[in-house]
Amino acid sequence: MTRVEGENCRLRHYLGRLHRKTLCDSKSTEMLYKSIRLLIYYLKHGQLPPFS
Repeated sequence: MTRVEGENCRLRHYLGRLHRKTLCDSKSTEMLYKSIRLLIYYLKHGQLPPFS
């Protein structure tokens, strides 16, 4: 498995929006983008970013 495939598999595992279109379908592209960014931040740092 290549690194890209591994990362895609990891994202699909943690973010249901990427693989289940019946229960977790995103309403907008912007929300999907923000969800992926939050997940990547969490996986790198182990915590969510501070919100102000």
